[in-house]
Amino acid sequence: MFMREKGELSIPNGGYSLIYFNTLDMKVLSYRLKARLARIRKLGPHRVSTGGLGWDDKPFRRFFEKSPIPMTIDDIHQSRGPEICLQINDSFRKLFGYNLKETRNLNDWFRRAFPDIQHRKKTIYKWKQDIRWARRNGGIMPIVEDRVRTKDGRELVVEVGGVILGDYLLTTFTDLTKRVRTEQQLAESESLFRMIFEKMPIPAAHVDLGCKDYGKNPVFFTNQAVHRVFGYTKKELPNVEAWMIRAYPDPVYRKTMHDKFFGQLARLKNVGDILPPMEFQMRCKDRSVKHMLWTGFKMARGFFALSTDLTDVRQVQADLRAAEESIKRLGREEAQRLQQKLQTSVVASAVAHEVNQPLSEILIKSQLALQQAESYPQLPSSLRGTLRSMVEDSRRVSRTIEKMRALLRNVPTQQISTDLRECIESSILYLKRVMAEGKIQLQYNHPKKSVRILGDSSQLQLAITNLLRNASEAIQEGGCQKRKICIQLVTNRTHAEIIVDDSGPGLAPHLRQQIFSVLTSNRPKGTGLGLYLVRTTVLNHGGEVSVGESPLGGAEFRVRIPLELPGRITKNGSS
Repeated sequence: MFMREKGELSIPNGGYSLIYFNTLDMKVLSYRLKARLARIRKLGPHRVSTGGLGWDDKPFRRFFEKSPIPMTIDDIHQSRGPEICLQINDSFRKLFGYNLKETRNLNDWFRRAFPDIQHRKKTIYKWKQDIRWARRNGGIMPIVEDRVRTKDGRELVVEVGGVILGDYLLTTFTDLTKRVRTEQQLAESESLFRMIFEKMPIPAAHVDLGCKDYGKNPVFFTNQAVHRVFGYTKKELPNVEAWMIRAYPDPVYRKTMHDKFFGQLARLKNVGDILPPMEFQMRCKDRSVKHMLWTGFKMARGFFALSTDLTDVRQVQADLRAAEESIKRLGREEAQRLQQKLQTSVVASAVAHEVNQPLSEILIKSQLALQQAESYPQLPSSLRGTLRSMVEDSRRVSRTIEKMRALLRNVPTQQISTDLRECIESSILYLKRVMAEGKIQLQYNHPKKSVRILGDSSQLQLAITNLLRNASEAIQEGGCQKRKICIQLVTNRTHAEIIVDDSGPGLAPHLRQQIFSVLTSNRPKGTGLGLYLVRTTVLNHGGEVSVGESPLGGAEFRVRIPLELPGRITKNGSS
């Protein structure tokens, strides 16, 4: 983990030298150290234990005691029994908290400093090996790093070095605890940053900017989101140029992007400067195109780029714009429809007014003629029958006109329980004579049980009558050889469906959507009101109507209306 530097020891006679013990380049002064320690050796063990060193070299004693480097002097002579510590300085006491009495016997010191037995054994074994090695190699102990327990129970990381001078070892200790802790924090921060970088939900990359040719700059790192969003691996993106070619295959667009992005990047002066967000369209490995918003900030080396996927946002915005256009178009169409309906209502009212005048006269005169005929028994009974038929037809026409006027005025539809079978059968009965005169075969298929809905029977009968009349007139005006109309009533769980098929000429596909518009007809004699009334009636009943191709060769109209649900209240009211 740490750089180490071998120390050198040279003590010429009458001089001094500098000793480098560790990586901090702390300098230890040795002034005739070997001669002074020789005097200590002559004092013997008793003098050492009672009188201390007894140095007469005050500068050296002052240096040893006041040195900012924790030091000890140990007696390591093998023949004198256990190794002992002769002296410790103030810096040692301050760092570890032990006094000379607690460190005098080195075995006691080892037990205090290394409480773990296995670790202590390894440390002592290594220490003795280093002493033997140092005796053979100039007396300089190898630098080692270890963890030492202090008197107050703390654990310090220290770097231990020393020099052997005869039977004595001068040991130095350098406290690395803060440095190791800082390095650990840096390593943890780097690990945390790397984890955050890898797990970021948005694509990120660290790009070198050392080369003026941006394309040649390497891509240092890319996170997992780059592969997830774009599909490219790190090997496929060795440098910026490889990325540009893949992400922007169009050369013209690539140049535009290059000039815009790197032009803004060149304006960043200081570390931490943020790039203004820019949006680009980028192609992925699967050839899909994504809208990406790019930004980032300048680093001491290179640029840290971040991007956000805006593809879904842009799609939603496009859908919203399309929806707004659709709403505007529907608004215009609805306005036109209401305008047409208003015009139709006005026209229908005017027509009804004009028709009702002569119709009322016909009805009155028919009733008078019938009364007079009843007074003359000698008149043929067929004449009285004809007059009665004229009176009834006049009343039916009057009622039909009133129904049409109510429907075109958008009068609320009554919600009354109604049997669709009865409506269809009334319409067939009403057109029976018309069908017979046109030699048209009518087939009617229906369920055995009644089919009930909530609605207005008069409006429904009018709509069904219009469908049958249109089919009959289409067959007759088209001069068709096969003359057949089939009307079916079918049901499912929620709806009833009326299907009217004819063998007429049919409707061209481009007319099928327009045929329900007011005043629109595909027949020369058509008024353009019949199918409009059908559609209006069906919509008033919550249903829908469509037209297609019939199996009989002509047109097929389908009317779909909701059934009366069980438990639903049946009463008069607005739809």
